[in-house]
Amino acid sequence: MEAIGFALFGKTVFPQKMAGSAVKIDNIVREGAKDGFVDLTFEHGGREYNIVRECPGNKVKLTCEGKVLGQTPTIVKEALSENFGLDNKLFANVFYSEQDELRRILDSNPEERKVFVEMLLGFGDLKDVKMSAKRAVDDLTDFIEEITSGNIKTVIDLIGDIDGQVKKKEKIVGDLERDLRKESKPEEKSSDLVARMNDGQQKVEGLLEKKSKTETELDYNKDILKSIRTGRCPTCKQPIPKDLQLTLIHELRDRIEDLDRRIGTITKDYAKADADWGSASKKYEDGLTREERVSVLEEMEKQNKNELKQLKESLDKYEKQYKAFANKNKVIDRINKEKLFLDEFQSAIEAFRDNLRMSMTKDLENGVDHFMSQFTDNDFDAKLRINNEFGFEVILHNRPAPIFNLSGAARDILALAVRYGLYRIAAKEVNFILFDEPTRHMDSTNNLKLKQAFNEMRDQQIIVITVHDEFFDAMGRKFVVEKDENLCSTLRLTG
Repeated sequence: MEAIGFALFGKTVFPQKMAGSAVKIDNIVREGAKDGFVDLTFEHGGREYNIVRECPGNKVKLTCEGKVLGQTPTIVKEALSENFGLDNKLFANVFYSEQDELRRILDSNPEERKVFVEMLLGFGDLKDVKMSAKRAVDDLTDFIEEITSGNIKTVIDLIGDIDGQVKKKEKIVGDLERDLRKESKPEEKSSDLVARMNDGQQKVEGLLEKKSKTETELDYNKDILKSIRTGRCPTCKQPIPKDLQLTLIHELRDRIEDLDRRIGTITKDYAKADADWGSASKKYEDGLTREERVSVLEEMEKQNKNELKQLKESLDKYEKQYKAFANKNKVIDRINKEKLFLDEFQSAIEAFRDNLRMSMTKDLENGVDHFMSQFTDNDFDAKLRINNEFGFEVILHNRPAPIFNLSGAARDILALAVRYGLYRIAAKEVNFILFDEPTRHMDSTNNLKLKQAFNEMRDQQIIVITVHDEFFDAMGRKFVVEKDENLCSTLRLTG
């Protein structure tokens, strides 16, 4: 049953929650599999249709005798409505719903029942149209009040004031959009900045170590030069010949000068490396807060755009009001004519709803009585009487009987009959109805009668899901759902 609903309408046929738990489309995939699909073939009007829907992903394809009618959820939904007059709400509430769900209609009050039935059969659209007309009348009435009670000078002042606010707000929005564009485009990627930081740190540490070693070598050579100038060997303290002394002093001066130059170069390299490292670190830290700044700017932009929209709406309203002042009488006359038309339109819709409800009530009553006549015996000869406000009255043994006096099986039969009556009204071009455990509270005798009733509904396709073996010899094909050794459901044709 769920597979048929999913093939036709996807996840919209399932409730969002069941027994407090969220219903996810992934839950219908067979255990142990990552994905699944339903392949449904059906015949309508002498033509064969096929629909395949996959999950997860909701990929779908609807074809008619090889011709593709739709390959997206929206197009397929439109094709089902156009070709069969069927949508997911009508399917779930009339053609397939759990029997216990439909029994609740028997326990509801007439007003709840009227709302429920009108919703099933599309009356909600008429109500929405009527309410839209009423809101339009209210808006026109408010507008007349504004142009008749307002002061022209006040309106002109308001227009000038609001126009100034609009210009200021447009500048604020423009500045925010520019800041957002700037913030949304970082100069460097985060990974590049991290690489620069690591490289800069290694260079700084290497140059510090190199500078320290060079400075140590410089100090060592200065100490040797100082000792040699005394004329004695810095190691053994023996006198040094004059010519050797002069040679050593010259060599040490050259070496010291070279070390000084090297230290100067290292110092410059260190300063540059340290600056690069600091720049990369600052940009990285700025990047960490960029997302937060962007979020704040986006929120400010959203708020100011909303305020700008409201200001423009007010400006448009007062500009229209100002124009209306110039030709007030003609404007009021035209508005009153529109109000009169809308009032008459509302009355026409309500009259149409009343006539449609009366016609539908009689059709529903006839459909219910026809179905329940299949179960007539000495103990159960019920008929249903429905008033124009959807009050239900059961006539049992030619006397009114409250619904709560009926047995569980009798209420099941009545609920099935109401379901059948609704189906006959709503079906139009659709000729199938699905029943999920319709015999939950019935005894074997009523099971047999229900099977006979289904057998006589030969102009409809009946699909029944049941655990009762009384239906094994019903007309049509029978399937058995079984679990295999892997606990996967399999479908076996038995007749």
